[in-house]
Amino acid sequence: MNKKKWTTEETCKLIELYRESPILWDAKNLNHKNKFKTADALKEIGITFNTDSSEIDRKLKNVYSQYTRERRNYKAMKKSGAGKEFHAKWFGYDLMSFLQDKNKPRKTREFGLDEWQLPCSTVVQYTTHLGSH
Repeated sequence: MNKKKWTTEETCKLIELYRESPILWDAKNLNHKNKFKTADALKEIGITFNTDSSEIDRKLKNVYSQYTRERRNYKAMKKSGAGKEFHAKWFGYDLMSFLQDKNKPRKTREFGLDEWQLPCSTVVQYTTHLGSH
């Protein structure tokens, strides 16, 4: 199918449907890496907009890129001390806020620390131990 011309309302609806499909964005979702199930989710969203899954995937990547650009701007303003006055320029920023914790480091089961907080020696010992089996 050809590239679709998206209206603001359609983009907002797409973001809502994306939020309602955690299989597409939540790495903790058991089926997140299942290509067949994620393809089905994209197809289902495509039906809503009378387009194919590749167009939905393309638009979602664009929307996510725009969100991350706005998020970077917010973090830069916050770091400079002006974060309280941040107003996103993009209309979809608030709608996409459900993704703000998407890439936070997870707690490890063994230590209760974020993965990046583990001492290097622990990581080396752990990976060396794994390699010995």
